Amino acid sequence: MYGYNAYPPSRGPDQYNYLHSIKKEACMIICYRPIGVLHCDIGSRKDIPAFFSTSDVAGWIDFYNGYEDVIRGLDGVDRIIVLFYFHLSKSYSLLQKRRRTGELKGVFSLRSPDRPNAIGLSVLKLKGLTGSRIFVEGLDMVDGSPILDIWPIRSDPGKVSHLESG
Repeated sequence: MYGYNAYPPSRGPDQYNYLHSIKKEACMIICYRPIGVLHCDIGSRKDIPAFFSTSDVAGWIDFYNGYEDVIRGLDGVDRIIVLFYFHLSKSYSLLQKRRRTGELKGVFSLRSPDRPNAIGLSVLKLKGLTGSRIFVEGLDMVDGSPILDIWPIRSDPGKVSHLESG
């Protein structure tokens, strides 16, 4: 455990200047252990498609030992929500330039990987299952991205199209 006044690796105290407004007793460091890793042909951040809803990039997620049973019951699910860690993100700014227009925006109004907690969320097409591997399509993440969690999207067309347009 880090303690309330320590900083995770690759994030310095200047990135956590918001702590002055939070009581030390209320501040906590949360540690996650990845359950698997993504494999795909996207090798760098510049190659990531701008919109996951138009991406046709395919890949697979391998689950680590001990997590083999987590995909049981995903048969028949066509889309999943994947929570992952932006492992190539080293720092962030509260204001960032929008990729297409260069307009300065708050980080929470952008899909930038440079975020306060470097956590990403993607909606992916589930293409197949085998052993402890799932095959996915519609990727907007980099090869080697650590996977934190996965949720099924049940067939409710209204909710899926709402997710895709967001």
